[in-house]
Amino acid sequence: MFTYPLLAQGYIVSGTIKDDKNNRLLDEVDISIYELDDEGLIQIISSNELGSFVFELLDEGTYLIKLSRQAYLDKEIFIEIDKKNTAMDFMLTRMPGYEFEATVKELLSYNNGNLGKELKNLRIEIYNNTVDKEIVVIEDDPKNTFKAIFERGNHYSILLRKKGYFAKRIQVYVDIEGCI
Repeated sequence: MFTYPLLAQGYIVSGTIKDDKNNRLLDEVDISIYELDDEGLIQIISSNELGSFVFELLDEGTYLIKLSRQAYLDKEIFIEIDKKNTAMDFMLTRMPGYEFEATVKELLSYNNGNLGKELKNLRIEIYNNTVDKEIVVIEDDPKNTFKAIFERGNHYSILLRKKGYFAKRIQVYVDIEGCI
């Protein structure tokens, strides 16, 4: 997330970004701010974990705001800034598909399914077989949780690797001939 010091002499714009169906506050939304004259792109920031954002503009006028987040349709909005403090809330529409989040743990006993410690520092690869494209590669992940967005009508392969362990391949079919 980019942060900028806010100085009282500019025009402060703040607000939240939510999912338009369930009003969930959306973090990690990239917010690109464009000036409509020759300047073009002037700032890029991201919404925080509470879906909030704040940025400063030096001049009043009309600006283009582009919002983008994984699994959501991009949105472009023209805003008119004419007062020192402006509050704005935006809604994004989710693309069809599923959000997949996984936690990786060691299996201690195959017979009774006992799980052990969380496995960290994995290499995680997610490949979309339908469009023949790698969509996620995480090298030496310090966490043991990862997430990806799976779109309907696609077949994915997830490959988990860690030194000293067998590699694990998971096949995901998302709404292909009724399979989810």
